[in-house]
Amino acid sequence: MVKESAQMKTIILRKKKPIFNLDLKNFSSINHISKSLKNISQIKLLMNRREIKLGEIFSIEILKNKNVDDDIKIFGCNESCYNLGKNWQKDKVFVYSDLGSNIGSKMISGEIKVNGSVHDFLGAEMSGGLIYITGNAGNKAGGPYLGKKTGMTGGEIVIEGNAGDFIGLLMRRGLIIVKGSTGDFCCLKMIAGNVILFKEPRNNFGISMKRGSLILLKKKKLVIKDYFKKSGSIESSYLNFLKKYLKEKFFINLNNMKFIRYYGDRNLDGIGEVLVNDN
Repeated sequence: MVKESAQMKTIILRKKKPIFNLDLKNFSSINHISKSLKNISQIKLLMNRREIKLGEIFSIEILKNKNVDDDIKIFGCNESCYNLGKNWQKDKVFVYSDLGSNIGSKMISGEIKVNGSVHDFLGAEMSGGLIYITGNAGNKAGGPYLGKKTGMTGGEIVIEGNAGDFIGLLMRRGLIIVKGSTGDFCCLKMIAGNVILFKEPRNNFGISMKRGSLILLKKKKLVIKDYFKKSGSIESSYLNFLKKYLKEKFFINLNNMKFIRYYGDRNLDGIGEVLVNDN
């Protein structure tokens, strides 16, 4: 006898009281519980450093869906809500507001989509999953926390708007896409992985870069510093694979783009690469 697969659920949370300084790190426990009204309402959060149950802050509606994952939709948060998606796994969460810092930190799998902007440490030290931000992000997206030596080790971050300083700091693996502008020190001490920028990076990008790829889709007025050396045009099987992947998953079409490759940081014998659109 074939066992019938579990019915996936859509959980809708709507704010029912004012929210200030809401720490959502324990919200990730929803990944590991049976998603009943009782269990969800009992999830313990911290607001203004005082313990509060989720059901005291949000109304809860549970619907069936035909997806392969459970979906959670959150309405009514604000930028004083932080730590959402810490150690997140499996499920998909959609937030319809701005959020604060540490979104998706140490994320393992699943998906987080924020229809708004977030503060610093987006996807800090994440190892898997997808984070999608329709607005802007603060500093150190995909980077490590203070005192740590490794940033993100896997997963994907897509930022539709602007991002701050230190994007991809000490990044070891994964993909970051920024469609808006970025701040200073992009890919500082990058160890591996891919960062794709739709606009020109600001000052001091790629310093102490060891490996990995920084792909720049706009070259107007771009100055490549002398700690990188030009090695000419590039067309590789990996680049072709990346183009195909970006088109199929993110609808980003780079098929007609040719790239000039620079390698460095030569000051520390790095073999990272900066690929600059040559069209």
